[in-house]
Amino acid sequence: MSLVRIEKLDRFAQGIVEGSDVAIRGALPGETLTNGINDAASPDRITPACQHFGACGGCLAQHMSSSLYAQWKLELVTRPLRDHGLSPIIDPLVPVPPRSRRRAKFSVTAKELGFHAPADTKVIDLAECPVVTPRIEAVLPRLRDLISAIGAPGADTRISVADLDGGLDVVVSGISTELTAKRRTVLANLAASAGLARLTIDSDTIVTRTTPRLVTSAGAIPLAPDGFFQAVAAAEHAIVAAVLAGLTPKTKRIADLFAGTGTLTLPLARVARVLAADTEKTALEALMQGARNTQGLKPIETLRRDLFREPLSPKELELFDAVVLDPPYAGARAQCEKLAEKLAASKVKTVIMVSCHPGTLARDAKILVDGGFTLQRVTPIDQFLWSNHVESVAVFRR
Repeated sequence: MSLVRIEKLDRFAQGIVEGSDVAIRGALPGETLTNGINDAASPDRITPACQHFGACGGCLAQHMSSSLYAQWKLELVTRPLRDHGLSPIIDPLVPVPPRSRRRAKFSVTAKELGFHAPADTKVIDLAECPVVTPRIEAVLPRLRDLISAIGAPGADTRISVADLDGGLDVVVSGISTELTAKRRTVLANLAASAGLARLTIDSDTIVTRTTPRLVTSAGAIPLAPDGFFQAVAAAEHAIVAAVLAGLTPKTKRIADLFAGTGTLTLPLARVARVLAADTEKTALEALMQGARNTQGLKPIETLRRDLFREPLSPKELELFDAVVLDPPYAGARAQCEKLAEKLAASKVKTVIMVSCHPGTLARDAKILVDGGFTLQRVTPIDQFLWSNHVESVAVFRR
């Protein structure tokens, strides 16, 4: 008879067997298992919110109590920071409610539409999803109709759905079928009957009934198909609040790096002049259109540049009191290395980093700290509900 006790959780929400590095999926701390059978459920074990939990790899932690879940999420942020010798103030986890994710990307096969199974290429066909907004969940059957009308999906076919002001913005990518005039008409009719605001297939916009807009705390921004924005509105508001709280009253000019469509630029422009830098031309155009439609903003200047290949120079940085970084998932190593090496000679007093990956946040934070900054505070935000991703806002001061 093999008896094991679960000591803790790893970053994939798997239970780690006491005295070993063996991970057991679905096991919780304090539980004992005999020959793989749970002897007694933990008091922190709850009924998952979704019928697909366990089979679908989209969620890892629906089986935890709210207290254990918050503890696990905070540990995802604090552990990498500790590993890099950093111990800032860590704010309590900012929660988001279920059914609040307003953008999602689904995988597609001839019969399934959903997310992949854990560590598997199999796609779980979703009958429900308590993470996404009700409007996205309700349109899932109609998306299957769209795929059927397009024809056989390719190996990399994906459907991105964004729930925006004006309606649902749907982008299908990776199709393997020619879009004939007849097929385009069928797709346009299906999009209309499904109430889609816009349907785009491999960069080809089939129909636009209403231009989807992202309504932010500072203004409305018209978005290009598949344009990036924060996944949850409540999380976006928390990010903006934490970023603004990290500024000082003396902040007069800010560089917003990896600005995207301007969800941070516009709120920042209410308190200071802003340079918004990004590599995507369409994102910067949307940002400026949003700025033109918003009153009470200080001047905004845009800069189109690949910040990984060409970070701001020391001379350029000397113009700013604060730098805000919201890098892509892979982190901003090139930019942070330049900051660590060259900000010591500039006048920048504050750096605020927004990150959706605790590991790269800790790595980049260490680079900044080694360059002369102090990591003062980190605000973790549970934007990616029931997953092992956490959005964080980190404030660095010279």
